[in-house]
Amino acid sequence: MTAIQQPTDAAALARRIRDSIVKPFHLDGHQIVVDISIGISVAPLDATTPDQLLRTPTWRSYGAKGDGPASTGSFEPEMDAA
Repeated sequence: MTAIQQPTDAAALARRIRDSIVKPFHLDGHQIVVDISIGISVAPLDATTPDQLLRTPTWRSYGAKGDGPASTGSFEPEMDAA
């Protein structure tokens, strides 16, 4: 996403993506439910190099998993230090 005005725009996109993925569907007579964790990193607020931009959402997705279903959030510098 390149045309964001503020970090909350990225979070709104992440919620829309998740909402479309978590809809239950049927397969061979079984209801299937999936979920995802999405990490968000916004340059230059969260990272300034390509490596950092790829690493920071990974840390945030681990944090989102620990926060429970339907959680979203952005990278915090303390995550990289840990």
